[in-house]
Amino acid sequence: MATRQTTHLAVSMPDLFPVTEYDKYRDQGTRMLLDASAVDWVEFQSSVEVATWRYRAFHENAEAYKNHYQDLSSIENAFMTERFLFGTFVNAVSSIECLSYSGWALLSTPEVLNISFTEAEKRRCSPASFLDRLCAVDNSDGLRLAVQNIHQSSFWKTCIGLRNRMSHRSKIPRHLSIGEGAPPSTLAGTSSTNAIHVDHIYIDNLIKWLSDSIAEFCDGACSLLSSVEIRSSSADST
Repeated sequence: MATRQTTHLAVSMPDLFPVTEYDKYRDQGTRMLLDASAVDWVEFQSSVEVATWRYRAFHENAEAYKNHYQDLSSIENAFMTERFLFGTFVNAVSSIECLSYSGWALLSTPEVLNISFTEAEKRRCSPASFLDRLCAVDNSDGLRLAVQNIHQSSFWKTCIGLRNRMSHRSKIPRHLSIGEGAPPSTLAGTSSTNAIHVDHIYIDNLIKWLSDSIAEFCDGACSLLSSVEIRSSSADST
């Protein structure tokens, strides 16, 4: 796995992780919070940092799943496949939700926009709730579109559904056809999830989607933060 490091983290990240966009977002947010309270600082820094850790965990589990999903020759192999499947979808959801939390936490500080971020809103923060909040924020078109694209994505809906099923209800039954021309591994439908093929092609597309979604989020957030800085500079000069 080719890796790179972000400016802020002494942690190697998969090559597809959008290091440039992430570093710019975190740099800009950090600069705007130089005079922030310790609580506001921690809310942003802890969430924006752990989003990268969850992405790496997602990527490592996804790559491991690709190497295991066709081998159900023993209960041990089935366990490993389930373990990597679980880690893939749980960490994908967590990476996006932590990034959403970082954005809302940042915009809620007095140094940025001072929008509402109550304890109840913190507990239910998600792309859906963050999107609702952004609808009332001026100059948030880029960030709002990024969050909307995540919320409406079939990948996101699958991640949420499988995360919830595996976390709170049961493992996902699997069908595997073996032989030349056999269809890819299929996760059977359950009472709360649809049947879906999750083979190496799907996983590669999922990795690309998550990487692109993080890059679009960071770009949109930077555009909004820049507009805030411009307004602040104009107000200070008058």
